Amino acid sequence: MEEKPEFKEVQRIPLKLNLAISLLVGAFSIIYWPSILYATAIFSLLYLIKMETRVGNGKLKIKFFPFHLNFTEAKISDTEQVEKTEFGYLTYGGIGIRWTLNTKAYLTKPGKGIKLTREQSKNLVIGSERPGELKNELESII
Repeated sequence: MEEKPEFKEVQRIPLKLNLAISLLVGAFSIIYWPSILYATAIFSLLYLIKMETRVGNGKLKIKFFPFHLNFTEAKISDTEQVEKTEFGYLTYGGIGIRWTLNTKAYLTKPGKGIKLTREQSKNLVIGSERPGELKNELESII
C-alpha cells in the first residue's frame, strides 16, 4: 500500500486561458467551418489536463495527465539547490511539459514554482500554487 505523501498538489489549466485559446481557434470557423470541431477538441483536451505533484518517501513524483498515465519519478539525488522562481508564458516556451537546452519544466500557467538545479541532469522547474511548501518538503529530503 502506498504511503500518504507529505506534499500533494493538483493544478489545472485556467478556464479563462482554455476559453481564450478555443475561441481563437473557433474564430476561424467563419472561413473554415471544421475549425469548430478543432476548437471543441482543443477545449476538451485543455480541460482534461491535470498536473499532480507529490513529495513523499524521499521521492518527487509528477503526473501530467493525459500525457502521463502514471507518475513520473524525478531524480532528485543530484540536486544542488532548490529555489522559488517566477516565470511567464514565454519563459520556457509556453505551458505544458517544456524542454530547453538545460531545463525541463512542468507548467499549467504562468506564475510561481520551484527550480531544482541539478549536477548530472537537466534542471527541473515545477509550477506550483504553494511553492514555499513544496520547497520546504524537497529541502527536507535532499
